[in-house]
Amino acid sequence: MHALQYQTDVWTDEVFTPSDVSSGPMNPSGLSTSFESELDRQWANLTEELRHIRSLGNNWDEEGAQGPEPQVVDSVEDLFMLLRNNLSLPPPSRVVASPNGSVVVEWQVGDGRYMEVECSEPYRAEVMYVTPGMPTIHEEEIWEPTRFQRRSRYQAA
Repeated sequence: MHALQYQTDVWTDEVFTPSDVSSGPMNPSGLSTSFESELDRQWANLTEELRHIRSLGNNWDEEGAQGPEPQVVDSVEDLFMLLRNNLSLPPPSRVVASPNGSVVVEWQVGDGRYMEVECSEPYRAEVMYVTPGMPTIHEEEIWEPTRFQRRSRYQAA
């Protein structure tokens, strides 16, 4: 039996899981729900949405919207990795493509707080913080590429 390996947010083990199993605890999707926490699933869903955003071309909304540049989407994926490892923020509420070609990440908190990160160029974003009863804050954030640090984590021997 081979050890399980975590790859792109899905648990897999082709040797352990027979190819003809389509449901039940031996199904890879069944393994995924057994091993991942709710936060892992939320991050996986956001990463999947980024993959969809990466595939958008120009005029994706049939009203002339610009498709996001792959480098912008890659930088948001790197930002997700930094945020996920930091654990100081919960997963974003959503991630969407903007008609101007940027990628927008939003956090909405039940008490009315809101944070928006709009990335229109690689590794640079405009950030807006909204707190009820307080002035809205606008900042610019810059982060470093993390691709060189990516390696298969969560591997067991």
